[in-house]
Amino acid sequence: MTINSCSNSMLTFASCILLGACAGGTAKKNRLKPKGLLFSTNSGLTWPTEGRVISPYGYRSGRMHNGIDIKGTNRSSIYAVDKGKVVFAGSMSGYGLSIILKHKDHFSLYAHCSELKVGKNSYVRKGQTIALTGSTGNASTEHLHFEYLNANKEALNPLKYLRAPKP
Repeated sequence: MTINSCSNSMLTFASCILLGACAGGTAKKNRLKPKGLLFSTNSGLTWPTEGRVISPYGYRSGRMHNGIDIKGTNRSSIYAVDKGKVVFAGSMSGYGLSIILKHKDHFSLYAHCSELKVGKNSYVRKGQTIALTGSTGNASTEHLHFEYLNANKEALNPLKYLRAPKP
């Protein structure tokens, strides 16, 4: 399956890029509001942008939401959550301008961007600005849709892997 043959659905990332199905989980109503980002070399993923979580991982309106949505304002910077290689940078059906990073043991997706700052096959550092928040694709407001998938291409709740924000 190629990107051009994808339907306009929330499974576009898994079905078109990774060619695998996303595994679901139970929804948690965790409305975490990060006040800052941690750029640590310790374990744990760096927050991909500043802002509050406006839509958590889990089921919403009867469909699985495989990531989290973080409110963006004025084209906020989007950061790589870990070092890795850009395996996709471009427009995706439903997601608009998007970036997919391949890390040592996971993948991360950044969607609805207004501008991409890196290209395919680039290597990025943890905390590096890779894009700006936007509302491209199927988005009603400026935000970042962020997905985290393990090496088996199963969607995971990103809030379980992101480092706690600064108090």
